[in-house]
Amino acid sequence: MLVDGWFLTSDAGRLDDDGRLEVLGRLDDVVVSGGVNVPAPAVAARLREHPDVVAAEVLGVPDEEWGHRLVAFVVGPLDLDAARAWVAGAHPRAWAPRQLVGLDDLPMLANGKPDRLRLRALVEAGGSA
Repeated sequence: MLVDGWFLTSDAGRLDDDGRLEVLGRLDDVVVSGGVNVPAPAVAARLREHPDVVAAEVLGVPDEEWGHRLVAFVVGPLDLDAARAWVAGAHPRAWAPRQLVGLDDLPMLANGKPDRLRLRALVEAGGSA
């Protein structure tokens, strides 16, 4: 849909200093944590770039203090401090996950996408690393 010459999507993005658009992910994948809008797909993509990470997914889960907190589900020998530092190396520090759950494999749906309900259930069951 065009509005005032702009094509509207359900994607989040930002313009860099050179005026180039960086697509950060779908608006429905944005997690509001401590009043900061965090595009979970951008954080997951950054984690997947880490040499020790085989696979990663990021979700927002309810949190009494933050509203929602970012949880990283990671396959590979990465700890929370290293994950936070890695994300903050390319994005605002506020985008860094507050919890990390180490996994042997990401649970997947039949269509090949991560099973977000099963991941969320891991956090609700007390999974952490």
